[in-house]
Amino acid sequence: MTWRSKLQPSVALNTMEAECFGLSEATSESVWLQRMLTELIGSTAVPPVIKCDNTAAIAIAHNPTQHCRSKHIDVRVHFVRERVRAGELKLVYVPSKDNAADVLTKGLKRVAHEHCVRLLGME
Repeated sequence: MTWRSKLQPSVALNTMEAECFGLSEATSESVWLQRMLTELIGSTAVPPVIKCDNTAAIAIAHNPTQHCRSKHIDVRVHFVRERVRAGELKLVYVPSKDNAADVLTKGLKRVAHEHCVRLLGME
């Protein structure tokens, strides 16, 4: 598992767009890791799974239809879509309450914080 924090290159107009930025960055990191693993141990048998808590971002990554809310982010979406279609990664929906990354990105109430910590295996 890998993670990093990075300021988005532009302002997102909605949460779906922000998630598409995140999916694009995660996909880029995934491609790099897969290439490194291939050099070290040969081909990777199972594509990595990227979890996302935004169904709209996942739907747009799978479905090439043009939407007025997404036409300006298509380059990022096409990059993710190509990798999904090639079988290089798999996108999976994770409910917000089970999104372990929330502990790294936002202030949570104690119960939610402890739940995320458990999900990360850091009890």
